[in-house]
Amino acid sequence: PVAPAVMIHVPGAPGRPAFFVDRGPVTNRAYAEVVRSHRYPKGQGEQPVVGIPFDYAVEYARARGKRLLGPAEWTAALELAVGFQPAGMKTWEWIDDGSDGAERAVRKVNGGVGRRPARGRSDTSFRLALDRAAPPP
Repeated sequence: PVAPAVMIHVPGAPGRPAFFVDRGPVTNRAYAEVVRSHRYPKGQGEQPVVGIPFDYAVEYARARGKRLLGPAEWTAALELAVGFQPAGMKTWEWIDDGSDGAERAVRKVNGGVGRRPARGRSDTSFRLALDRAAPPP
């Protein structure tokens, strides 16, 4: 399958459907295209956006017609997707594990799993996923 621009294909596995995922976390520039009030330091446009609250990340994804990755999807992308680029060793990424509350799930390039305050932190970014469309009948 041909992935949409800036996305890569994550192959399916038994019991897991294939999907598309952003190569890297959402950048400051991409976030500012949707959230006009977002400001970032000069020269940081292509750097991952950080400090975005979980709910804002979810709304940004919806505005782009996409969603956040789930826990198993993040692992599959890391292990199976050619070109998948985690945010970096010091940066966590929001994932949507279906939980609710003041803290939300995050993943790290080394496989670390954790929780961060949902209000966002300077070490937390996110990326988008898109379900692979079913082939026409």
